[in-house]
Amino acid sequence: LIIIGVRPAGLVRDELTYFAASEVGLARIRVSSGRTDLQYRMTNFNELIAQRAGAWRLRTRTLELRAAPLLMGIVNVTPDSFSDGGAFFDRDAAIARGLALADAGADLLDVGGERTRTYASPVDEPSKLRRTTPVVEALAARTSIPISSDTSKAKVAAAAVEAGAEIINDVTALTGDDAMQQVAVDSGAAVCAMHMLGTPQTMQDAPQ
Repeated sequence: LIIIGVRPAGLVRDELTYFAASEVGLARIRVSSGRTDLQYRMTNFNELIAQRAGAWRLRTRTLELRAAPLLMGIVNVTPDSFSDGGAFFDRDAAIARGLALADAGADLLDVGGERTRTYASPVDEPSKLRRTTPVVEALAARTSIPISSDTSKAKVAAAAVEAGAEIINDVTALTGDDAMQQVAVDSGAAVCAMHMLGTPQTMQDAPQ
């Protein structure tokens, strides 16, 4: 399991393990016979853990999926990020942010250059390349943890992989660009296939 974001202050890994339980696991806890003690919750979660893979094959290495959740540090190289307000749009600031997240214990870093919140405007391919490729290259050279490229554009993903990215994290599940599937196959990068209804401009118009 992967938690996307920064570890909440004051939480230890055992607590994070519980909070990372899937919705299925949490639903099972809610409908249980009134037992809400941590031991029951952890037993429930461990049953789910036993059913999943123990490792994820990346482009050049294997990432062990231990029982405790992995922490993914997010580096948004955008001027209008909904999570950080554009604080890391500057290239050097984005690189420093990634290095700080790695030093703080992140297991992976995810670098993105386009906001995908509701009604966000799309970012053209050259702009995404300028924003993210140098950041991916710097972080891949200066950290030992895997780098993920958060993009739905094939040329951006290809450039990121060439710069050292191990993972393609595509919010359109490889359907937003006809060339993306081939980039994934040719590069050998691991793929995180995300899902959304429609596009950022339409996904909340009539959600199902």
